Amino acid sequence: MDPHPPSSPGYSPSPSPSPSLSRPVNDFPDDLELTYDELKEKVYELNNRLFHYISDQDTLIEQVEESRGLAETYQEKAIRLKEVIKEQRGMIKKLEKSLSDERGDVDELLSSINALQTKLEIEQATNESNKKLINRLEEKVRQYTLEASMATQDSEGLELYKNTPNAGEHKEIARPTNRKRSRAKANEAAAKYRASHRSILSEKERLRRLRKQTKQNRDE
Repeated sequence: MDPHPPSSPGYSPSPSPSPSLSRPVNDFPDDLELTYDELKEKVYELNNRLFHYISDQDTLIEQVEESRGLAETYQEKAIRLKEVIKEQRGMIKKLEKSLSDERGDVDELLSSINALQTKLEIEQATNESNKKLINRLEEKVRQYTLEASMATQDSEGLELYKNTPNAGEHKEIARPTNRKRSRAKANEAAAKYRASHRSILSEKERLRRLRKQTKQNRDE
């Protein structure tokens, strides 16, 4: 409230700036010989100083309250920020663990791929070797089959000759030496046929096993 009502003497429409409070209040003359008007003027001046002092105090209080509110707001924001940082650190740790697990899975997968690739290369080499071996075995089977056929033909030819009419009239056959030689040749042919037949069966069994293994490797 304005300390100088409009009807009061010495009223000033615009209050002067707040004077320094360091100025002594007791600045009256030593002789204290003041007139009533001078004393009233001093009282108005003191009131004016007090008014500005109170106004300044109110302003300072408002500024302090505002600063205190801002400080509380900043403190709340700081607390919330700490919580967010803590949550983010937790998420980062989870992501690091997940990344580590995934890296382990990738390494394991790469190891499996390398092992499978090595196995495939070995199986391919084995298949190529088996193919070459199969070709050699097939060639042996054909050779043994031819030898068995020739031995059969020799044996059948000899039997056919022995059963031919008038065979005994030939001097070469009539001789004992020639008969022993013919018998030995027939026995040799029969033994060669049996050996060739056994070889054919053995090689055919090896061929069957190799083809089966090659098919399994190709399917895998």
